[in-house]
This record gives sequence, C-alpha cells and structure tokens, in this order.
Amino acid sequence: MTLPLAILLIPYALFLFVYGFFILANLYHLFKYALEGTRTFSIVVGYLCGTLLILGISVVLILNQDWTVNVSMSELFGGNSDYLYPQDL
Repeated sequence: MTLPLAILLIPYALFLFVYGFFILANLYHLFKYALEGTRTFSIVVGYLCGTLLILGISVVLILNQDWTVNVSMSELFGGNSDYLYPQDL
C-alpha cells in the first residue's frame, strides 16, 4: 500500500490553523489587558517576528521537498524486520 507524501501536509495545515487561532487570542489579550506603552509594543513585535521567523523556516523546508512521491507503508514500518528478528535461527 502506497500513500502520497503530500498527505503529511494535512496535519501541518491543521497545526497552522490552531497555532493561528492561539496567536490571535494572545494578541487580543495583549492589546486588551496589557498596559499601553513601548514595552507592550516591543513584546508584541518580538512575538510576531519570532512567529514569522519560525513560519518562514518551516515554509522553506517544506518547499524543498518533492511532495509527489509515493511512500510504501512497508518501507516505513517493516523495512528492517528481517534484520531485527531473523527467521533463520
């Protein structure tokens, strides 16, 4: 049984959706309940810069992959079973 490697993008997209929800919730609470000033602004800018840096790195790493490849399930889960559990004892 083979599966396309692109199926792994589904959990990644779900993670990004949940992470985006938490980013919006964090920003809302920072703007609503934090003290106004340069310190709050610098915390928000640092938070957004860090998030965009991590997102950018993950996108660059994802774009370097060939997502049209089909992966055999036996290669993933049963590749070395003969080596680990030899039958010729």
